[in-house]
Parts: sequence; structure tokens; C-alpha cells
Amino acid sequence: MKLLPLLTQYLYQRKRIQIPGIGIFELDESAGTQLSEEKDADNSRFIRFQNSQVKEFDDDLINYVKEHTGKMKALAHADLSSMVNGILQFLNIGKPYYLEGIGTLYKNSNGLFDFTPGEPIPFKEELVSPTETKPASVFEKEYYSETPVGFTLRKALAVLGVLATITVVGWGGYYFYSHYQQKNRDKENLSFSPPEIDTNKEINDDAQDTTSVENRVINDTTAIIDLTAESSVSTQRNSDTFRFYLRKNASRASAFRRYEQLKGYGNDIRMETTDSIWYNLYFLIPANVNDTSRIKDSLYILFAENITIEPQRQF
Repeated sequence: MKLLPLLTQYLYQRKRIQIPGIGIFELDESAGTQLSEEKDADNSRFIRFQNSQVKEFDDDLINYVKEHTGKMKALAHADLSSMVNGILQFLNIGKPYYLEGIGTLYKNSNGLFDFTPGEPIPFKEELVSPTETKPASVFEKEYYSETPVGFTLRKALAVLGVLATITVVGWGGYYFYSHYQQKNRDKENLSFSPPEIDTNKEINDDAQDTTSVENRVINDTTAIIDLTAESSVSTQRNSDTFRFYLRKNASRASAFRRYEQLKGYGNDIRMETTDSIWYNLYFLIPANVNDTSRIKDSLYILFAENITIEPQRQF
């Protein structure tokens, strides 16, 4: 509803109303109910106006408007301020403004307001029942209600924000964990890159790794040679000398390392090369052709090397 009738009603009931930027209206205590009954009475003796620098509305007026409109207190105050601004705009351009049931205001050349009392209006005791509250607008519900309509939406947005945060944190953790794992794998790959050849160190390392096998070689090589010798004696006419190659086309470092190892254990290992780049390691063993496979298998068991056989070249 319009606020101006409420202001008139408030003045009739409270006998006094102050309006910021305008002044104070007062109703004579002796007026009683005559304002609502005697239309032809001289109202100037009942309503008086005083120019006064009023800065704020009375809390009682704001609460009065709040109760009779069903609006929140802050919205009621905003409506009152808007109404007063409209009145002042009319007065500032030289136009009179009629306050229904109160009178007419004019702005004089001195910048003050002149007041002419008007005709009283009859009114009911309650223009708007406090129980008949005005349905709250979307604006009121959103900004002034204690339980705003947007609560559910804000709650949903908050949940989505939490889920988005968890997703980002989880993805970030997975990314950095994968990156960390990749760095570790790279370090492991680098740690297995072949170092520069140190012949003495490799000889010592291989000697430690093959100690268990080579200990058997010392005793078993003699047995193989004895076995092949016995075989060659029994078949002297059919025997020949064969080369049992442990390694062929080995690098210089690898060939010399293996050669020194086997020589250190007392084996009659031999080495040859044609270009000083690639080397061959072999045993020169006389044997019957039928016994070469058995000797080859025995050498494989003892030295863990793939054995190849070639007849001894005749010069």
C-alpha cells in the first residue's frame, strides 16, 4: 500500500511525526476525533508545522510502517526514504505537495517550507492488520528474510565448490606423484648406464661373482682333460685337436678380463685376435669326434658359456 496514508494515520494516533529534510508535524491533543467527523472545521488549530533540521526517522515510525506493511524493518526504512526524496523533488522545483489528511507544503524564497493545513480524512483504526502481511517479494526474500530463498542454491554451490576443490587436489596429487615416480625411474635408468671400463675393478668383481663356479673348474678341468686324453688314447688313430671357443668376437676389455680370470685359476685358456679389436677365447683339446659333444656340455656346465667347436687349423 501507499505510505502517505500510513503517515497520516501515524500522525492522528501519535500526535507527532518528524520527517527528515522537511520538518515536524504536530497534532493538538485537544483535537480528539474531530478530524474524522467535522469536515468543515478550522483544522489550522489542530495541525501545526515546524521547520526543523530532522536527520533521521523515529524508530517508532519505522516499526509502525513495518507492522502495517509486513515488510522487514530495513525495507520499511528504505521505502520511507524513497517517499521523502520524491516529496523533496517536487518542492525543490517550486511545486506544492499535498499530504493527504495533513495539508499542503510549499517552498518559499528563503528555502524554508510553508504549510497550509488540509481537510482531515476519516480512517479505520487499523488500515492494514498486522496479521495481514504483504507477501514478500523475491527481492525481500533474497536480501532481508532470515531464511532466504537462495539458501538451497547457495548450499548446492558450496557443495559443488567442495567437490571441485577435492577434484583439483586429487588431480594435483596424482600429477605430482606420477612426476615423482618418473623421476625415480629416470634416476634408476641413469644408475644402470654403463660406466667407463676399469679393467682391474671388473676383474675383481667378476672374480667374486664367479668364485663358486671357478672353484669347480680348477678340479674339473683336469678331469675333462684326463677324460679326453683317455678317450684319445683309446682311439688314437681317429683323434684330432679341436678348438672349444668360450667367447668369440668379444671386446678387448671383456676378453682380457675373462682371460685373466681363467688363467688365474690355472686353466690353459688361449686368446687370439685378427684386428686387435675383437678377441676369441678358446681351449685347445685333443678329442675323438664322437666325444666333442660331451666335452662341449661339460665346458658349458663349468664355465656357463655358450661353447662353439672348430677343428684346429693346420698350418
